[in-house]
Amino acid sequence: MTYFDFKKNYLSSLSSLRKIALVLCLLLWICIPASAIPGINFDYDGKSDISIFRGGIWWGLNSESNTVFVIHWGLISDVIAPGDYDGDGLTDLTVFRPDTGVWYSRRSSNGQLFAVQWGKAFDLVVPADYDGDGQTDFAVFRPDDGVWYILTTTSGYRPRYFRWGKFGDTPVPADYDGDGKDDIAVYRKTEDNWYIVDSSTGIPRVVNFGYGGCCIGRTPVPADYTGDRKADLAHYSPDGFWFIKRSEDGVVVSREFGIIGDPPIHAVPGDYDGDHKTDLGIFHRGKWYTYRSSTSTQVNYDFGVPFDKPLQSIYFRSDNPFPF
Repeated sequence: MTYFDFKKNYLSSLSSLRKIALVLCLLLWICIPASAIPGINFDYDGKSDISIFRGGIWWGLNSESNTVFVIHWGLISDVIAPGDYDGDGLTDLTVFRPDTGVWYSRRSSNGQLFAVQWGKAFDLVVPADYDGDGQTDFAVFRPDDGVWYILTTTSGYRPRYFRWGKFGDTPVPADYDGDGKDDIAVYRKTEDNWYIVDSSTGIPRVVNFGYGGCCIGRTPVPADYTGDRKADLAHYSPDGFWFIKRSEDGVVVSREFGIIGDPPIHAVPGDYDGDHKTDLGIFHRGKWYTYRSSTSTQVNYDFGVPFDKPLQSIYFRSDNPFPF
């Protein structure tokens, strides 16, 4: 077990084999920043893997081998925060424990535990690659003061603080400017405004994109749906419609892909076909519905039970059970 408490300057080194693997991944476009292609990937096939969290147990369907894995990691009260924290191109099982503020990450590269105390109860976890080094950074957004608290790997886990947002905002970090770094951003549903700070320029901007409160319960789902390596502003509405504002031309497109039924119904976008474009996805009571961008076809899965937490859904990435 490795525990980081800021009293020591710790930064794990990569083995020669892992460095070679990372270079190959980059050359083959397998290890693209999480903001460009959201999803959960437990193998090197570049496709999002169907996976859920249930009471401290992680269940996943490996898209490369079509095999199921089951791993005990965490408690029923933990907040899931999966990401590639060691930079090997694979998702690491990671949880945030609100009562202690400790993150527990199981590194896919060596199977070891890495723990860090960062955050407190009622913080919203916002793990992302804020420095563009291909590793997920530990980060939280504190609603009561609107401050982002970030530990970047390139700085040796030195704390960084940014005041951006206010109580009631939904944090939506993603790479909106295409520079390979996730940008700090919030969505303010009372205004339908997206407040974004582009990491490439440091200049804030405001984009109005929403529906004037017409659709209670709509979920912001920014991702790269067009394959230009920039996150598009997007919403999923409970009436089954997706609304996407394309980053390349600002045009808003809509698609009906969802179901109307008993809650909970979760938007689970991810690159399920490996074409480097985010696909639409819905998880409802143990069933997955995905729409493949490469073939324009629907592919469904039976994987899970009602009230499982799908890893692709940002709905469960906070201590607040109703962040949206």
